[in-house]
Amino acid sequence: MRLSSLAAAIFWLIAGTRAAGQGGGSQTPTVLISQIQGPGTASPYAGQRVMTSGVVTARSSTGFFLQDPVPDDDPATSEGLFVFTSGAPPALAAVGNVVQVTGLVSEFRRSSAANRPSVTELTQPSVTMLSSASPLPAPRLITAEDLKPGGGIAQLERFEGMRVQFESITATSPTGGTVNEANATASTNGLFYAVITGTARPYREAGIPVGDPDPELPSAAIPRFDGNPEMFGVASNGLAGVPAVEVSTGAEMKQVTGVLHQDYGEYRFTPDSPLRPEGGMTVAAAPDRLPDELKIVSWNMERFFDTVNDPAASDAVLSAVAFERRLSKASLAIRELLGAPDVLAVMEMENLSTLEALAARIGMDAVAAGQEDPRYRACLFEGNDVGGIDVGFLYSGRVMAEDCRQLHAGATYTDPGTGKQAVLHDRPPLELRGAVTAEGSDSPYRFTLLANHLRSLSGIDDPSDGNRVRVKRNAQAEDTSALLEERQGENTISVGDYNAFRWNDGYVDVMGTLTGNTAPAGEVLVAGRSALSKAYFDLIDGVAPLDGYSYVFGGNAQSLDHVLVNARVGPRVRLYQPAHISADFPETLRSDGSRPERLSDHDPLVVYLRLPVEITSKATVEAGPVSADETDGGSVCELTIINTSAAPLAPEWFVVLDGLASPLSALNATGLTPEELPYFSMDEALAPGESRKVTIHLDAPADAGINFRARIYSAL
Repeated sequence: MRLSSLAAAIFWLIAGTRAAGQGGGSQTPTVLISQIQGPGTASPYAGQRVMTSGVVTARSSTGFFLQDPVPDDDPATSEGLFVFTSGAPPALAAVGNVVQVTGLVSEFRRSSAANRPSVTELTQPSVTMLSSASPLPAPRLITAEDLKPGGGIAQLERFEGMRVQFESITATSPTGGTVNEANATASTNGLFYAVITGTARPYREAGIPVGDPDPELPSAAIPRFDGNPEMFGVASNGLAGVPAVEVSTGAEMKQVTGVLHQDYGEYRFTPDSPLRPEGGMTVAAAPDRLPDELKIVSWNMERFFDTVNDPAASDAVLSAVAFERRLSKASLAIRELLGAPDVLAVMEMENLSTLEALAARIGMDAVAAGQEDPRYRACLFEGNDVGGIDVGFLYSGRVMAEDCRQLHAGATYTDPGTGKQAVLHDRPPLELRGAVTAEGSDSPYRFTLLANHLRSLSGIDDPSDGNRVRVKRNAQAEDTSALLEERQGENTISVGDYNAFRWNDGYVDVMGTLTGNTAPAGEVLVAGRSALSKAYFDLIDGVAPLDGYSYVFGGNAQSLDHVLVNARVGPRVRLYQPAHISADFPETLRSDGSRPERLSDHDPLVVYLRLPVEITSKATVEAGPVSADETDGGSVCELTIINTSAAPLAPEWFVVLDGLASPLSALNATGLTPEELPYFSMDEALAPGESRKVTIHLDAPADAGINFRARIYSAL
């Protein structure tokens, strides 16, 4: 290996120091950094005091990084090491100084990452400066070959503590921070996640994370999630003198250099100079609904508290300015980005008065902005959550609410730890039975909307409490599936924060139970039993994973929020999409009441349903007698439709048979409506005063007491 004259001088200085240490009979062995690191995830010298030396490459608030300027011949061993000083490192450990360090080799891991790789450190150090103003080792270029999706969570171990460089990285999450609830503000922590530019954005896949404590798995068929090891953290302000950078997901940063560290069981790149992000996500408004549509939004608005202390709950108490900021951001988002939906199902709302305050604010802001006042009304019932958060609805003046009620608030399950009955639903489901009439329709479309907020994933892997969490989540899913089954014969939509991925998480298959596709017992730790006789459809299954996420955690896009529809509603869905207005934007935007981004950590989900348009009032339907059909033993009836309006019935229009008792059917019908009523399609216009005859063949004899009503529709 050829060295510059200065680097060679450093090499011989370090080598001479090591030789002196070895030859002096010292009780502390002198070893290379690469020997301390070793080829595995843990040091072979763990628990021993050693002496080593190298060039200081970077300083943090709790230590400094040391690197050997001359690498060994083993590519599996790192040449860098973190020296933990607890407080600020000594002045002797200035960047560019060659130092000799004696310390205790430790393998550090945080309790929350007990099953993930540890970081090798020198602790309790004593530092001696050997020289100053030395050149830093050249950074190792990290490429996609070093960060493979299937490379395992420890694939960067061989670069731990070293100077590294990336040609370009892309953020897979926004910059995080610390939220001050009382003030409705946030401060940055400088941390975000990234991949090498060109790598697909990581998505939370099925299974138990490989870094979770290993439960006693009954079957090897239970899936494991690899954690997406192609991703890494970026601690943008992790080194002394380097400021935090605020990024949105998708921002790119080119030619970045720094050190690779490890914390919380994950590898983190720490730049040695300010990052300069380019681009990143921006918000886009959801499309407006059409006149013959129903627009529903589901949104976890994240701990939406008011200014009043509730002694019965562990709520946050906001200042008047903070509450105003939250109302302002929410109103902006709901009006400008969500288009004032017909129904807004909300999660994590404190109480009815807070929801009513939001409704009033939206109306006031709409009028001030020259927009139509949606005239929202609120529905919310207090639940069982110790934190005081509930599920609620805002529904516009366009919607006629026939009933709004809380469901199964008193339901219980058996706590496996105590054997006693315990509250099942912390935030019980809320049901809205409503009706909405499409523009130009004679009759309303009735729907049943359920809003849900199931127990979180927190503690699901806990060695002591995890089983209770899993059993409760499964019991909630089973109980909610029974509610859905009871409403199969209605136009049912079930929305909310289910705190469940779109697929089996290996612990409990919540969404499988709620859609009727529960994972087999051998593929999940706690197997569920769905009450559904017919499947419900999770609308996220109709979109690509990276189009359907609503949450970003640890850099992974994931889907915790869902919209489920039964077979009667499924054909009416014109469009479903998350509105990416929160999860991809930095925490510090919470502080800006003039911008709608980052009101919450969840994105809202938006669904558009096509409504039927009945125009029977524009025509007269005359039904002839039901007579025997000699050809098939059934019966036949002739309808005469007369256009009594002043305008033609434009094609395509439809004749729908309502009230035909099951299992009777119209043998020659064009098809069935989403409500499974037979219809006949008319593909020619019917001018004012003109008539059209429709012959109906029924699969029952003429004396079977057949009754039905024919209705006319311009849209099914």
